[in-house]
Amino acid sequence: MSATGKQMKKARQKVTKAKRRLGRGLYTRTFFFVVLLLLQIVLTFSIPVALGRFSAPFYIGAVVVSVLAVIALLEHDGINPSCGDELTLQLRVENNVIEEASFTGHGCAISQASADIMADLITGETVEEARRLAELFLAMIRGEKLSEEDLEDLDEAAQLQDISHMPARVKCAELAWRTLDGMLEGQANQ
Repeated sequence: MSATGKQMKKARQKVTKAKRRLGRGLYTRTFFFVVLLLLQIVLTFSIPVALGRFSAPFYIGAVVVSVLAVIALLEHDGINPSCGDELTLQLRVENNVIEEASFTGHGCAISQASADIMADLITGETVEEARRLAELFLAMIRGEKLSEEDLEDLDEAAQLQDISHMPARVKCAELAWRTLDGMLEGQANQ
């Protein structure tokens, strides 16, 4: 093989390598574009609300109980074994009204935000109204259509409606609400 033949072979090899790199770059750019598109779709599912509540929850911590007051302090644990979310829900109930609600625990942003939104929503409500709100929320997350009035009743929790389209996240969003429902059902049965 002559010197020009070797040079031509090296040139072809360089072109082939460049084509491979360009091809990989194209795939990388396409993958990156798809990831960005999926991220944008996820962010439109009211995740900003969840992230805001996750990063600065209002109702995390223990309920403070006055020794002099005659009240019911309810506590119930909730666990989502599929992803490891755990929370302990505490309610201070006076005269069948939830005077204070709080939670402790750990988990993903969706479960923590949902718990915080729920605690905000049920504080000041009667036990019956809290059960009704929990049933509405669970129906909404299951994908059932709710009336505009029901969505207004759920207030900020209605922004988590699109999580029903993400099967892996449904249990996360439901954890606090199922814990509340189990707690109030257990109290009603006593």
